[in-house]
Amino acid sequence: MRWFSAYLGHSSLETTLIYTHLTAVNEAGARAALDRLRPPSA
Repeated sequence: MRWFSAYLGHSSLETTLIYTHLTAVNEAGARAALDRLRPPSA
């Protein structure tokens, strides 16, 4: 989730969570979905 926060230009992960309206329950699902989108590290 941190890379997504950085991608959006947020200095704080909390800001990203506010703007994306994530709750503790669906954060794990969103994190898993974003991890699948992340390009593999070289």
